[in-house]
Amino acid sequence: MNNKKLRIAHICQAASYTEGMLYQDNVLPDINRADGHEVLIIADCTCYVNGKLTTVPEEDKKLENGIRLVRLEFGLKFLPNIIRNKIRYAPKLKKLLEAFQPDVILYHSLVGAGLLAVGGYKKKYPKTRLYLDSHADFNNSGKSFFSRWLQYKIFNRFFWVSISSSVEKVFYLSSECRDFLREMYKIEDSRMEFFPLGGFVQDEEKRRSARSRVRQELSLSEDDIVFIHTGKMNNLKRTLDVISSFSSMPYENYRLWLVGTFEDDIAQDANRLISKDQRIKYLGWKSGEELINFLCASDCYLQPGSQSATLQAAICCGLPVIVYPHASHFSYVKNNGFFVKTSKELDDALEQFRNFENISMLSNASLEIGCNILDYRVLARRLYE
Repeated sequence: MNNKKLRIAHICQAASYTEGMLYQDNVLPDINRADGHEVLIIADCTCYVNGKLTTVPEEDKKLENGIRLVRLEFGLKFLPNIIRNKIRYAPKLKKLLEAFQPDVILYHSLVGAGLLAVGGYKKKYPKTRLYLDSHADFNNSGKSFFSRWLQYKIFNRFFWVSISSSVEKVFYLSSECRDFLREMYKIEDSRMEFFPLGGFVQDEEKRRSARSRVRQELSLSEDDIVFIHTGKMNNLKRTLDVISSFSSMPYENYRLWLVGTFEDDIAQDANRLISKDQRIKYLGWKSGEELINFLCASDCYLQPGSQSATLQAAICCGLPVIVYPHASHFSYVKNNGFFVKTSKELDDALEQFRNFENISMLSNASLEIGCNILDYRVLARRLYE
């Protein structure tokens, strides 16, 4: 690893950067700073407040750990917001990069006119290392004709072609993201590198301490088996299926924790179902650190619908998992949980947790996966190579 103190810029203009969360664009800068480097985060003017996406003013401030956070508004204000937010042109970005003089740039999400600014900076300062990452796949992006052709195949591909010669690597977080980059941007495999969402592998002492404290606060014993379902909960997350399947389990020592927010499409039905089962507890939105504590206190992570970044954090906390068989999940589920598609398969998976010996074996397999491929400390230092 390069021991020289570097200036590292993380550009997060398509990620709604939110302080205190556990997303990749939070954690990587934190580790870069802890490793002794000077870090700048350049974000857009949106973030989550109590789980709701909110527009905030421009700002320039120091975070508690010494990272500088700058939020920049998008220009082209004569255009409708929906178009401005797709183009993502921030007039002040180029000047800010010139002032900071980064040695390394990681541009999060391969979209927007900001790519031209970072490409121009790299051409002026060729020793700068420029990395791009992409989280887009055909499950979450390019679904409409406008999005697929205008946003990706024309505008964003044009931005990529304009700067491609200046880019060291394009990071993709899953095989589905790689396929998206191949089709939409025509990027060769040799230009790309697997860079998964990660987590912090929690040591046994921390896991035991958090488990004991949280369970004591919620009046649970070690004999209680806790399933946890998290995030912005909606029909795509299959939250109602999770609640219904859990409620069909007759076991008094089963518990279900719901951490996050209910979106409008399920809120009324979710609250109605929860009111019928005293074993279910809705805990609301939690900070990243609080979420880790609740994960450590649980016995299984449930996400049988759309994908969530919390999966990797849960595995790093030693949790067995029950998830949908998305292609991107295949690397993360090996002897540490179950793939489920149907309600019957979800019921069968929940039944497996009656045996504490099974839970222990599944947990150990999750920790092994966390150590081998998901440790954020290793991933963050890839930028220094």
